[in-house]
Amino acid sequence: MTLSSSAGRSLSLTCPAALEGYIAEVPINPAGFKLFKDVPAPRFAVYLNPLSAFIAFKGLQEGEYGNGVIDSEDLLIPALLLFKGFALSYRALNVGLVMSEQLPNGDVNKRLFHYFPVYDDYYNRLFLRLELDERVAIGVSAEMFTVDEKNIRVGYSYGVILKPGKLNVGVFYSMLPDGYEEALLPNIRLVDETVNAGLSWQPNKMVKCFTGLRNISEESRPAFLEPHSGLEVIPWKHAALRAGYYYEKDEGNVFSFGLGLLDINDFRPMQNHTEIREFLLDYGLVMLPGDIALHSVAVHFRI
Repeated sequence: MTLSSSAGRSLSLTCPAALEGYIAEVPINPAGFKLFKDVPAPRFAVYLNPLSAFIAFKGLQEGEYGNGVIDSEDLLIPALLLFKGFALSYRALNVGLVMSEQLPNGDVNKRLFHYFPVYDDYYNRLFLRLELDERVAIGVSAEMFTVDEKNIRVGYSYGVILKPGKLNVGVFYSMLPDGYEEALLPNIRLVDETVNAGLSWQPNKMVKCFTGLRNISEESRPAFLEPHSGLEVIPWKHAALRAGYYYEKDEGNVFSFGLGLLDINDFRPMQNHTEIREFLLDYGLVMLPGDIALHSVAVHFRI
């Protein structure tokens, strides 16, 4: 309930390095972020999560996270959970900020209608993508990880996407701060100080195939040379079917599935169309070893 980035699409495709998309794909390769089409003038987007803010406010009212008496400092919690992101597109430049993003934590994620400790174990991410030409895009991001109010650590990542014809090549390097070397491993199989690479191929408008390797640089790290693959099929403009697979060397096979319904672009003026399809409903399911399932459900409304 507290995520600013709805990762249903990327999770169901096993988070490929060559994936291009909106704010949900930024944690994978910063060069993959795209927003609006044809932007001769600056265009802005603000991301809100009112449900998360409402849940936090109700929790404060009922004394679940305090004594039931709400003061001005308490109101900062739902405010931080309401304003979740900001992005700017201008010609070849895309800049964005993801705010108060929850880190993967099994104990927290089991509590569906509770907000996470907003001052503990979260991160903010500032990212930038620049298109050098139609076939080359580079990106960089900086992440501020917060252990508690007084313990802040910074990491970064940078990447490139090359687009020769129907083939996309994506490569990125990730460097996470001390204490967070494996913080993103549970969801997107990303660890510290690693190079990750992938390919995407689009034979036609309906089909896109993905493949790649996680951690091709450090044999001692988790997910060393971990193969990933994914498939996205759009049989109709308002429906997307997705599937993915990767092999976790210690645990075995991992399968994923996803669904997107109702392209929001079709209900907006052409000048408000995003570069990548943005579906009203996005769902992703990852079947992890040990009978564990990771679900991502998002409903998008664009004003």
